[in-house]
Parts: sequence; C-alpha cells; structure tokens
Amino acid sequence: MYATHHALREAYQISCPELDFVVDWTQQQPGALGAKMIGEGFGGSVLCLVKKPFATPFIEQLETTYLQKFGFSPTLYPIHMSNGVSILA
Repeated sequence: MYATHHALREAYQISCPELDFVVDWTQQQPGALGAKMIGEGFGGSVLCLVKKPFATPFIEQLETTYLQKFGFSPTLYPIHMSNGVSILA
C-alpha cells in the first residue's frame, strides 16, 4: 500500500501534503499495516489498515497530530472488514 501511494505521488503527482502526511505518519504507528490514497486524489482520502486492538489509540493520535499539523481536524470513518459479498439464505 505504501509503495502504491508513493508511486501515485511521484509518477502522477496527484497527492497533497495532507494525504502524504497521513500515509507517512502511519508507517511509524503500532498496529498499522498499510496506507494509501483512495478516490480521485488531489485531496481525496487515505485508507489506513490497522490491527483492531490498535484502532482506537491510532484514531485518537491521528486526530490530535493532524490538528496540530494542519490546524483543522480530519474527518475519520472507522470501518470494519467483513467477509464481503455472500448469498443470504
């Protein structure tokens, strides 16, 4: 995920400082498995994969750190993995 983000940033120049900050920040966080921009870029969103036991402190620290860095709070949407599409009987 990190390599994909960096390739999009370098080859296509479609990232922004806020996205890059979040992706780079996650690499130093316990429980973080990966992060990359999603959506259309130029200020879109970052998908962060974090192990469940680390999710709450990750979110709290990201909110605090991001606010200190940029002067406004990020909008965060915690999601949970599922088994995906399946037939309901």
